[in-house]
Amino acid sequence: MLPGGRVVGLAEIRGIIREAWPLMLAEAVGSIVSLIDLAFVSRLGVTALAGVGAGSYAGWFLNVPLAAFYIGVLVLASQALGAGRRSLAERIVGESLTAAMLAALPLAAAGIAAAHGLGMWLSGGDEAVAEAAAAYLRARLLGHSFFAAMLVLDAAYRAAGANRGILYGAAATAAANTVLDPLLIYVAGLGVSGAGLATAASYAAGVLVLAARARSQAGYSSIASVPRGLAARVFRVGSPAMAERLLFAGGNLVYLAAVARCGEAALAAHTVGVRIESLAFLPAFALSTYASGEVGRLVGAGLLEEAQKRGWSIAGASAAFMTLMALVLAGVAVPASILLAPSEAVATLVVAYLLLAAVSEPALGAVMSLGGAIRGAGNTLVPTLINLVGLYLVRVAPAYLLVGRVASGTACPLVAWLIMDVDVAARAAVFTLVYRRYFRRLARRLV
Repeated sequence: MLPGGRVVGLAEIRGIIREAWPLMLAEAVGSIVSLIDLAFVSRLGVTALAGVGAGSYAGWFLNVPLAAFYIGVLVLASQALGAGRRSLAERIVGESLTAAMLAALPLAAAGIAAAHGLGMWLSGGDEAVAEAAAAYLRARLLGHSFFAAMLVLDAAYRAAGANRGILYGAAATAAANTVLDPLLIYVAGLGVSGAGLATAASYAAGVLVLAARARSQAGYSSIASVPRGLAARVFRVGSPAMAERLLFAGGNLVYLAAVARCGEAALAAHTVGVRIESLAFLPAFALSTYASGEVGRLVGAGLLEEAQKRGWSIAGASAAFMTLMALVLAGVAVPASILLAPSEAVATLVVAYLLLAAVSEPALGAVMSLGGAIRGAGNTLVPTLINLVGLYLVRVAPAYLLVGRVASGTACPLVAWLIMDVDVAARAAVFTLVYRRYFRRLARRLV
């Protein structure tokens, strides 16, 4: 229900999905490619699969500092375009692209140096899993600067409302990864390192396509310039979101370590389950960034009431979409687990994960879009605080204290996954209350 009592109607939901479908499809393509990646890796065995899962979490942690550029560009460029200041938007994008690529270099170097230690911690001290995680992570980080460039260009396209243009970058990334995976993993005999290299190369392919089409698709005449004051401002605006994702990634590392207490099969099942679930939550992430762009342009134009209504409508569409995806997850749980799990024990746990994840999908859709709307309105701090309090108090702390201690065997990871559902539900309730009552106080023009 919208502020003032108006219900988000089916026609309104259809209109939002019709506008945002390119973003959702782009995210879905990425999810499908990650599943293909997982299918190739799973043939190497449970240890390799668990290692890639741990390495992926570590890579996510190293991606997080770059989120400041992503959110900063999305918020500032969308507000600049909404205010009719295209030249300012181009400078925001150009300075941020260069700065982000440079910032990625020391992050990659640190990750490569610490890869084995991270693998040991995330695997619960399993040397074989740690070796696989380190090999995957080191190879993947060779493309970290290209990943940074992809983030900035993706944000620039979304800020301009050039949603269809993002599909080209997603298609290039998907094609490169799908072709290179079998060649590097099996033909070249590189194993998990080949999977990491394929991912790194796919980032480069996506950057080339997005950069080449920036003028025709998004209207940017320039996308690279020497970093000056604007890059620092972009980073400041996005820094609360960076802090959120950094602490979120750290919290999820602790959460993953708790799951790892339940054994190698549980860790492998969690890896497979999250990749399958990404078919649902990554398109919802697309709706979240769509909300940021839409609300940001309206706030930039000084239309606060319209901005609030638009954000609420997108959240309704996201919750409806995620309800549908919850049914899909429940329906594909068994066949997907058989296809992707390397053993019967892992497959059983994958089914359990997906059924529990399906329960929380509608609430997750609301959380993501309402947070995106508030960020687009110019306030990146409040969503950060809500998400972090929920993560650490409702998910990480109970998981750390309970998982591996109150249940064993197959029931052990179920405790962690039930805690995850409670966390998502709690954050959905808080976001709904804050958005309905305090949106106008939180919204502010930044350009």
